[in-house]
Amino acid sequence: MNILKITIDHNCIVALDKRSKGDVLTSEDISIANVMDGILNLASQGNIRIVQPAIAASERQQLENAINNFNQFNKRKLAELGIKPEQYSLPEMRLNISFLGCSTAGFDDPAWYVLQREIQQIIHPTMEWDNPSQKNWRNKYCDVMTMFAHLKANADLFVTNDKPAFLKRNKKNKLLQLGANRIGPADQAYQLLLNEAVSKAPPLDMPRFDDSPEKRCIYIPPNSYEYYREYRRKNGLALL
Repeated sequence: MNILKITIDHNCIVALDKRSKGDVLTSEDISIANVMDGILNLASQGNIRIVQPAIAASERQQLENAINNFNQFNKRKLAELGIKPEQYSLPEMRLNISFLGCSTAGFDDPAWYVLQREIQQIIHPTMEWDNPSQKNWRNKYCDVMTMFAHLKANADLFVTNDKPAFLKRNKKNKLLQLGANRIGPADQAYQLLLNEAVSKAPPLDMPRFDDSPEKRCIYIPPNSYEYYREYRRKNGLALL
């Protein structure tokens, strides 16, 4: 049996972190943290695998708790919260954003850069890609690179409670078309994982883009830019 790979969005980590520090929690924070306990328990039992976007270390931090290196993030934020990734998906090195040792100097295939911009145009269409001084630019960039990490790792499920960026129907559908496989909030994700990874019962009806053969569009890491263009053309997907 193939073990499901999941990607956990940063807002789910934040809920766990706030609870561990004794911060005031909203009802949504409490719900996310409690459900994440169940998801992490499944991972500890070997029922699922966690793919961690390394860009999460670059998300906006409180000044007094700033992360200075990736190992610090791994220890402070992940290990202490019980998150034990089996795989890290690395972003491109970017000045003042990514960390040495948890990013790559670049990608050999231009298609990866095309994919980044496609994600950006879906979830943050007004974002100015090369203008870090734009309001909330860092947060938007990390959103894009988190979904990019999920797609590049070809993970099975993206767990997020970020409604504006990922869960609005039109955005979600377009991300599924890019090959995100499944996207859902923590509570739905947990039920799906219990159903598929543990009970082996018929899968729950969480939307997948590849439900029907004629609409199948699973993301396949391209070997060349021309391959990527041909792949998108055959599936009726627009090119930049």
